[in-house]
Amino acid sequence: MDETVSAAERSGLTVTGSYGSAEDVWSVWRAFVVVSAIPARRIPDTDDGTEMRRLQEAWLDSARTAGVVSSTGEFLLSVQSSTAIGPWTRVRLGVDFDISGLGLTWAVPEFVASDVDRTVSIGVSTEEDDYQIFVSRTDPVTGATDVPDGSSL
Repeated sequence: MDETVSAAERSGLTVTGSYGSAEDVWSVWRAFVVVSAIPARRIPDTDDGTEMRRLQEAWLDSARTAGVVSSTGEFLLSVQSSTAIGPWTRVRLGVDFDISGLGLTWAVPEFVASDVDRTVSIGVSTEEDDYQIFVSRTDPVTGATDVPDGSSL
């Protein structure tokens, strides 16, 4: 089973299909992994057991504000893979959504998401002392995703 599908299901998301190509997904990953990418938000790892809740609240707020999550709760998802990146997995938020599962290891989220029209993307990265949220626009004509500049759009 695809790692993104597995991560989505264990995180309380409903998988509704797939979309696009691996290259579509890789163009977003590329923009978020460059050294010059600046996070829009940082959530400190405080070791008090609240990091995942705070990260989830910040991600949902950022994703809704930027327009990544539709009015029906749908968006496109790609979770870090130990093998190869596949096409987008289309998902819908569920009442039991838990951001903790959106990575190769529980509570180490590493993923990118996009609105279903592929005009805005958001990424989450786990670093040593914090969790970082990146937000960027995607050119609808070329499909190129801008390197995040720290804005929340």
